Amino acid sequence: YSHAAMMTAQTQLDLANAREDLKKAEYTWTVQQEGNRASGNTIAAAEANLVLAQNEVDRAQKEYNKYSGRPEDDPSRALALTKLVDAKNKRDSIIRSLNWYKGAPDENAQALLDAEIATAQARVAELEQEWDKVKQGPDPDEIAKAELQLASAKAKLAISQANLDQSVLLAPMNGTIMEINAQAGQTVSGQFIRLADLSQPSLEIFLDETDLDKINIGHEVEITFDALPDEIFVGHVTQMDPSLITAGGISTIRAIVKLDEASTASICRLPVGSNAAVDVIAGRAEGVVMIPIEALVELSPGEYAIFVMQDGEPKLRTVDVRLMDFTFAEINSGLNPGDVVTTGIVETE
Repeated sequence: YSHAAMMTAQTQLDLANAREDLKKAEYTWTVQQEGNRASGNTIAAAEANLVLAQNEVDRAQKEYNKYSGRPEDDPSRALALTKLVDAKNKRDSIIRSLNWYKGAPDENAQALLDAEIATAQARVAELEQEWDKVKQGPDPDEIAKAELQLASAKAKLAISQANLDQSVLLAPMNGTIMEINAQAGQTVSGQFIRLADLSQPSLEIFLDETDLDKINIGHEVEITFDALPDEIFVGHVTQMDPSLITAGGISTIRAIVKLDEASTASICRLPVGSNAAVDVIAGRAEGVVMIPIEALVELSPGEYAIFVMQDGEPKLRTVDVRLMDFTFAEINSGLNPGDVVTTGIVETE
């Protein structure tokens, strides 16, 4: 290419870039103005989340007040304080987002936005004048070559714009945004949006580590919510963390319980974060023989016997035990209809 052709192509490319910069500056100016930062639905959702977050702070504060007078190394006090700090942090994050949504640029920020548009407009006007001069210089063939080069540059710019358009975040599922840990214009990485599918309610439960052998994925769960004390809901354990969670010096097992479809309609009216009492059912037996747990005699680990009255005297007999809890044991074999079981040696006259 001749020097004139290169100048033509470069000038036209500079003009295209300057117009793109002006477009971006105008867009930035518009979205920063009051009322343009978020939709009404976004603000309404943030305000609703703030109500829920403040309610959680109040609840955590009341719980912490129960233990605030205890020593700092008290596990219950430490756990309550951890939950209170976490609730306040989540509430403050929502407040910051809501303030930004409703806010507007201050005087200095608005001046900078205006200056950026003015600078971009001046640059476009300067290059348009320069382009008019350049077009009068080269011959038509050189201009055609320059325009081909410009078309190639525009195609690349269109590809870049398409890539930019594809950077829009798409949620992996239908749900409700519960929390956004980022501000507009901030560079982010990793997880910064918390999304929840409120149509499929689930519970996060914590058990003492000594109960590890009493819970597994698939176990049935009966749930009673504090807000609905007269209703019992049913669910199943769908997830268990592979490692223990320690808070305030207490190690716990964390699991996720998904409620059965029949319980979903009633649960959906409860606010997120509702407290509940949970019974994990590791086994169920119906229509079986049961005896009081105190009647069992453990011969060795896993082997049991009972005293059965025969001819007025207690006789030790081995039995096969299946399920048991703190009060009763299921007897699979070793007992016959009419047998009388005693809880210990009986003295006869």
